[in-house]
Amino acid sequence: MVMDNYRNCWLGLGFTEADLANGGSDRFIDSMVLWGSAEKVKEGLRAHIAAGATHVAIQPVAAEGDTAGRDAILKALADT
Repeated sequence: MVMDNYRNCWLGLGFTEADLANGGSDRFIDSMVLWGSAEKVKEGLRAHIAAGATHVAIQPVAAEGDTAGRDAILKALADT
């Protein structure tokens, strides 16, 4: 499903059609998703807050049914 409002916003932010094709380019994904070590993710979250965000949603990605993995991610980020 293509959501034109998001697509148009991303194009307006300087992403290209190629960035949005086939699940997204590395450049697009790296701009949209905080990933890596807990410290790297915390750094990204702090940058959002420093830029003025008052709410930041965290959606951990773990294997389906891996609630322990999901919980470990949230615990690692809890003091951000």
